[in-house]
Amino acid sequence: MVQARVNKQKKFNSQKKSVRSSPRLRRKSGSTPARDREYTPIDIMPVGAYIQLVGRLLGKPPKQLAWIRSSKRDLRAFPETAQKHIGFALKSAQFGEKHPDAKPLKGFGGASVLEIGEDYGGDTYRAVYTLRFREVVCVLHAFQKKSRSGSATPRHHIDLIKERLRYAKELHDRKLL
Repeated sequence: MVQARVNKQKKFNSQKKSVRSSPRLRRKSGSTPARDREYTPIDIMPVGAYIQLVGRLLGKPPKQLAWIRSSKRDLRAFPETAQKHIGFALKSAQFGEKHPDAKPLKGFGGASVLEIGEDYGGDTYRAVYTLRFREVVCVLHAFQKKSRSGSATPRHHIDLIKERLRYAKELHDRKLL
């Protein structure tokens, strides 16, 4: 009787699919077991699709993205990893969300001008955008920070951002943005 129960249990266990037996979830040495891992929607769908889905669920249409002067060309000169990181932050801003790495740029009065940075290969790549206008996110400047002393944004970049912010305001006042 006991032997029959043991055989029945062995047969049941062999028919049951194990999480580890799945080729997609097979455990690598040194990693956490697949059954203990929690998956987020980001793990199973492309990031852009996830952001758009969240935006639709929240009922928010995305804001337009406006590139001021050479900011788009400058951003495209960055390494792909930095481009993707900054692009994700800009996509979040389009849906009214604030990326965790986005921080207000000092000297612009409040949190309407934000900076997103990405460290890659020993260099720092930054993009500055503004949320001052209700219907559009304006990318003001994208640059590689070259100074090694401190994390302060160089003065000539601050001046350029201020000039481009004035230009964006002028375009917005003329209803061109």
